[in-house]
Amino acid sequence: MRKAPLTFTLLMMGVGLLTMSATQENSKATQLAGAYANHQNDSQAGVGSGGSNLPIEICTEAPSSVEQDACAQSSYDLSNKKLNDAYQLMQKMIRVKLAKDALLLKSAPNNPIIKQVVLADHEIQNRISASEHLWLQFREANCNLVAATDVFGSGEGTEGLYCLNSMTSLRAQELQKIMDSIFSREN
Repeated sequence: MRKAPLTFTLLMMGVGLLTMSATQENSKATQLAGAYANHQNDSQAGVGSGGSNLPIEICTEAPSSVEQDACAQSSYDLSNKKLNDAYQLMQKMIRVKLAKDALLLKSAPNNPIIKQVVLADHEIQNRISASEHLWLQFREANCNLVAATDVFGSGEGTEGLYCLNSMTSLRAQELQKIMDSIFSREN
């Protein structure tokens, strides 16, 4: 198969452009571009693999560490936005639930079951906040360790960003499952 020089530009999650110049087989470049286009379509439609990000192949195929870092940063930025959105939604849903609890408690202040429900909902709110705070500390420490172990490898920044991206994407999925569990009991 004849190899030809190929330059293509991929729009990175609406954040910026990543220009890749390399000698690759046309089929490999087409495959990567297709994977990226499918990912973009899934992201815009709100479908896909539940919080997945740009396929890692696109970042690792970039010809320079600067371009790999830019790709990894863009993917992490999207993961972080998804995580923040999930957390904010969860907090909003808890506030609505607590407001309903307050009305319920006001209508039956001596009902022990309602009092238990209100206390439990306040406890959930406290645990969500504490959990997220501690998880953010863990993610930072863990990814600093991952980055430090690759000091003599391909680049400390890139490995650290891959770690941040992976952990953040998984946490957004985890928060969604927690929300589903908490709020499915109301229906």
